[in-house]
Amino acid sequence: MSKMDATDQQLLALLRQDARTSVAILARKLGVSRGTVGNRIAKLEDAGTIVGYTVRLRPDAQPQQISAWMSVAVEGNETRSVIGSLLGEPGVAALHDTNGRWDLLAERRAGPPQASSHRSAQHGGCLVSASTQALDRIDLRILGCLQADGRISNLKLAESVALSPTAVLARVQRLSKDGYILGYEARLNPLKLGRGMMVFVEVLLDKTTPNIFEAFKAAVQVRDEIMECHMVAGGFDYLLKTRMADMQAYRDFAGTVLWQLPGVRETRTYAVMEEVKSTTRLPLP
Repeated sequence: MSKMDATDQQLLALLRQDARTSVAILARKLGVSRGTVGNRIAKLEDAGTIVGYTVRLRPDAQPQQISAWMSVAVEGNETRSVIGSLLGEPGVAALHDTNGRWDLLAERRAGPPQASSHRSAQHGGCLVSASTQALDRIDLRILGCLQADGRISNLKLAESVALSPTAVLARVQRLSKDGYILGYEARLNPLKLGRGMMVFVEVLLDKTTPNIFEAFKAAVQVRDEIMECHMVAGGFDYLLKTRMADMQAYRDFAGTVLWQLPGVRETRTYAVMEEVKSTTRLPLP
């Protein structure tokens, strides 16, 4: 595929915000014809820049309610064996082979939620709110279909769950209203977009006071290099997931951004050598 132009970039941004936006609305926002939008989406998909579409679900919609990051040190030459065991766990949402103090970094969904202790009282655990309405078997099938293809038409979705289009639309609207569905987005290929290097960073703050927490959280929100930021229980305060073009880009980011974030006392970096597993899909019964 030829190099992306400004319209392609705007199109990707719109699809990341809401993957179910109709071609007609996309065309109006971009100021081009619907045929042009369809052709551009097809080219982006064929080139591998768009690798799929998915729905973002609320984690506490299911028993897998807490996102727990585990750092794993592997003894001897057992890395592959450990990877195989972790990949067999349905709750493991991400698994990365890293360098640094740890061999592997895994994200696991677990529940039910419990209050977590931390070295600072301000980090106290947070209980997740109860679901608005219990999900039935058809709701779960709808969510599963939307996780597989966030741009599936309402008609095909209805056929997949053996309901009328009107009934399915009402269920999807209810799932969105009740907060089970957080949004729809296109899954993009970071290698095609100059963000091929993933780096995790442990951040330890010099003070654990409310104003420092708020200043830090506000600062990370405006940096698009930081894809995820989690306050964690353990020996440090925050875990960051970042994406860069290469190690030089990360070194520049560390010097000009990371170490300048409010309250940062110490950081530890884990560059991902192999992205063993990465999914946004939540396990559904």
